[in-house]
Amino acid sequence: MGQPDTSIPVKRGRKKKRHAGGRPPKFSAELGVSLCNLLRKGYSRKDACAELGITYPTMYSWLKKGEAEKDLDVSEKTDYFTFWDSVQDIESSKRELCEVSGSSNGPDLRNSGASDKLGLCPTGSDEHYQQNCYNEILNKNPFIFKTPTEKQKLFLMQGIPKGNISGDGMTSIEVFFNGALGSGKTTGLIMAALQYVHQRDYRALLLRPDYNNLEIGLMKQVNNWLINTGARWKKKDLTWYFPSGARLTLSYLHDLKKNHCFSNKRYHFIGCDDLTAFESEDYRRLRTILLYPTNSRRPLRICSTGNAFGAPYSEWIKERFITPSPEELARSNIYTVSALIEENPHINPVTERMRFRNMNPLIRAQLFDCSWDLEKPGQ
Repeated sequence: MGQPDTSIPVKRGRKKKRHAGGRPPKFSAELGVSLCNLLRKGYSRKDACAELGITYPTMYSWLKKGEAEKDLDVSEKTDYFTFWDSVQDIESSKRELCEVSGSSNGPDLRNSGASDKLGLCPTGSDEHYQQNCYNEILNKNPFIFKTPTEKQKLFLMQGIPKGNISGDGMTSIEVFFNGALGSGKTTGLIMAALQYVHQRDYRALLLRPDYNNLEIGLMKQVNNWLINTGARWKKKDLTWYFPSGARLTLSYLHDLKKNHCFSNKRYHFIGCDDLTAFESEDYRRLRTILLYPTNSRRPLRICSTGNAFGAPYSEWIKERFITPSPEELARSNIYTVSALIEENPHINPVTERMRFRNMNPLIRAQLFDCSWDLEKPGQ
């Protein structure tokens, strides 16, 4: 009997790959940011994981942990929630971009020509671009139902970047509403906070110096504004929740100093009502939480109101917002809007000025003429 033909290969079952072994990598905020940066550039979830040597099930488990924290109080949320929240925001923007471009491949948000159609790149003059963005925002936003005055409109437009905001590392914009008594400063600040609440997971924070001022002033005005809209108020965390997933939190400076309740949060917008009651160090610390890890389709803004009357911390505000020329301010992405009482059509300026006719001329100038002339010691 002849020998069997050993040249014919014997069909065998597929060899299973051996598991690489070891524990999956431990989650960290830095790793989450790296994954988000790759997703922002157009990588799929699996490709982003492969690039960083992470298995997709590991990333998926991190996302599930973050999603499980979405209804927790702010103080209980961890970096898992921030990571999940950022991924949702990035992928939502990708879907919008794909709808506009007609593509399903998840294009690079920074290089796609469709970005012009989404209002990410300027066309024509800065003023023309800002006007178009302003109209687009207000047309899509049912929560700004009052018509802004001309100076309130300028205040809102200055918070719209004059260039491409879709890339990484965009700096924040600062806008100061230097308004006379009755010029509509606080109303303008509320409008600015509501400017992007129609977009998914937008985060805004409105601040007053202390709780009493917040409760009798800003909180009352915001609640009266939103009470009959589709937004929901949760008194426990002083936050309005919008159908889009956006949130507007009301708070006061005492929280920031004593409880550090904002240390793990990041915002697209911070609004300071009566900034002249804030110390310069308070303002500097607030700017450090204006660093939301997102795809930057929304501008990062810190907007403020105030005038020199009765202001305990006028000097640093005058030095930062008033003394430099508009050109100098613009080079640092800082803008100042000044409004007289006569520029608010909802106020009778003659009646208001008459109420203070017997007051010190310097104080009257601070109240009604946007003057930052300050009394010298001993005067």
